[in-house]
Parts: sequence; structure tokens; C-alpha cells
Amino acid sequence: MKPIKIESKKIFQLEFAEYNPRTISKKEYKDLKKSITKFGIVAPIVVNINKDRENVIIGGHQRIRVLQDLGHEDVLCALVDLPIDKEMELNLRLNKNGGQFDDDLLINYFDEELLFEVGFTVNDLDINIDKYEDNTKQEDTKEVCECCGKWESTQRYI
Repeated sequence: MKPIKIESKKIFQLEFAEYNPRTISKKEYKDLKKSITKFGIVAPIVVNINKDRENVIIGGHQRIRVLQDLGHEDVLCALVDLPIDKEMELNLRLNKNGGQFDDDLLINYFDEELLFEVGFTVNDLDINIDKYEDNTKQEDTKEVCECCGKWESTQRYI
């Protein structure tokens, strides 16, 4: 395996992968934007440098959308040289090969306020829901997502 090269690239030079199946809700977009505003990009965007797929984003599409929204011009990228089939596989693996959260560790080590602030909901956590009456679901609505333009179902809370 070749070592990965990290390099700064102009965001306008990067191309979104036409096949990227990952979507993000309006709430997730806002949470991501808040995180990036607070901490910056702490993991590089994965970009292909293969001669047939030069500057195609493999991992980090949503982060790039947020950076564009925030007016950033440059971003650190991890450069890989992959043919299209391996590029697509890596895209899936980057988006799918995540783990699950251990609710006990979340509740025991993290303040509940912080958990809600970073995007967890009462339904995500095994906690006393009666404590959080203001997080009870009121109604489902459909809205156009500002980051990708797709219609999405949202839940409005009291």
C-alpha cells in the first residue's frame, strides 16, 4: 500500500462524485456546519488523483458543501490514485463502515446537553424521555434541503 499524500487543494477544483449515494438532512447539515465552524476540518477530504478521475471527491462531499457555504477556498485533502471501481468501493466503505454508539458510555461520560447540541435526539439515547418534553414530536413536514436541494421529511418539535 502506498503512503497517502496530504495536500491543500482549491475547493473549486474538486468535483463531486456523480454516484455518491450519501445524503444529509437539513438538521444534520446544520449540525455539521456548527461542528466545522467550531473545530474546522479535522480529517482531510479524500480525493482521487487518478488520471481518469482527477480531483473527484471520494469522501467528504457534505463537508465540502458546508465549506462552500462558509466561503472557504482551500481544504486539506488525502490524495489517492484509484480506478473508478476502487474509488466507488472506497466511497461506500467510508460512508458505511462506521460503528455504533454505546449508549451507556455516552450517558456516563458526556453531558446530556452536549449530546443534544452535537445532534443526538432523545430517540437516539436511552434516557428518561419525560425530562425532555420540549423534544417531543409534534408533526412531520416536507422541506427542501438547503445543502442538496432534495425534498426531505422533517420533524417539527414544540
